[in-house]
Amino acid sequence: MRCKICGAKLRKEGDICKSCYEEYCKEEALEKDTKEIFKLKRKYLPKYQLTRYGDWYVVFIFVFIAFMSQKQTLTAFVTILAGIVALGISMFIAKRIAKNTSCTFYEKKVVYKYKDRKKTIAYSDLKNVTYYQNFFQKIFNLADIQFHPESGSYILGGFEIKDIPDIENNLTRVKEIIEAKKEV
Repeated sequence: MRCKICGAKLRKEGDICKSCYEEYCKEEALEKDTKEIFKLKRKYLPKYQLTRYGDWYVVFIFVFIAFMSQKQTLTAFVTILAGIVALGISMFIAKRIAKNTSCTFYEKKVVYKYKDRKKTIAYSDLKNVTYYQNFFQKIFNLADIQFHPESGSYILGGFEIKDIPDIENNLTRVKEIIEAKKEV
């Protein structure tokens, strides 16, 4: 007889092996954990979003100047108009993403949510938490917090929540929660 989940050979009669059953019990306990401790929300700052696309402004200005020097005024203004529309669309999308992104800390787990996508990691499965800050994020006191799992990289097994405000205090709070809950 074999385990229906992993295919391991079973010594006794049954449907699943001991390790799959333990994993199932662990997942079940995490699902029942609903006591919220702390919540991080992605921050939308229009000034920060405008500075992020500074290199595109330069490109559009050069294209505008190039068309104006060729006496193609209509094309130059269409290019600038296209740049403004693209900037508006990108800012609208950034605002929607920020509104729908959160990271919630419970008694036994941390849950990352974006729209209807959800990623859960038990505190016991977390290796560490780091942050990344680019030049413009430093100016606006924002950063991206990365949750690294015990096995694999944060990209495959963990997650990252971007543009967290007041990074010093929020990162300290996150690390305190994780350390306290890991010890339990």
